[in-house]
Amino acid sequence: MEQDSKRLRTDSFKDQMKQLNDLIEKDNEHRQSLKDMVSEMDGPIQEGLAISQRMHRIKESEISKEIIKPLYEVVVDYFLLYKQLCEVIEPTEYNKFENLWNKSVQQYLYLRLLIHYFNHDDLLDYASAKEYLGNDSHLYDYLYAVMQLVNELTRLTVNTVILNEFDRPKRISAFIKDVYQALSQLNFKNDGLRRKFDSLKYDINKVEGVIYDLTLRNLN
Repeated sequence: MEQDSKRLRTDSFKDQMKQLNDLIEKDNEHRQSLKDMVSEMDGPIQEGLAISQRMHRIKESEISKEIIKPLYEVVVDYFLLYKQLCEVIEPTEYNKFENLWNKSVQQYLYLRLLIHYFNHDDLLDYASAKEYLGNDSHLYDYLYAVMQLVNELTRLTVNTVILNEFDRPKRISAFIKDVYQALSQLNFKNDGLRRKFDSLKYDINKVEGVIYDLTLRNLN
């Protein structure tokens, strides 16, 4: 009798483990399908990043044609793929799996920020950025994207001098300082964001060095 009872408990436990294993396999398959979708989303992102690098070798007058217009097409393509991703996951699953596409979304937001900067010489705010995603789950990714924008504009400052556009460094410097001042009001709990923010001081110093050099040469 006792042996029969033990056998029943063992069989029940095996059945439970089989059910759990089935759930794990199903979850793994779902995760892999999401990874495949994210890989497809990365296509437009890589294309967009390549287009964005043109800013370092073209004059300001060419930006609209060479960067803004093709970037619009890229971000639209990306968003369509992102919507498809959102359609195959339950709303309650989004936070569970979002680590799979955080980096992708970050780069998408960076491209949106870059387009907005070139169009308006200003920063795309978070409220507007959320509208380009349709959800409110990517505040940290937005902040990373803002800091990435500062990094790239710092590089651009040096290259504008090479292109003999001596008026642009001051404008870029003013923008970067405004962004830095705004970010300095935040209490970063995320260590990665804190380190990234702290590194922006070097960007500001680099831009100021460019402007100082132009001043010495009477070029600004």
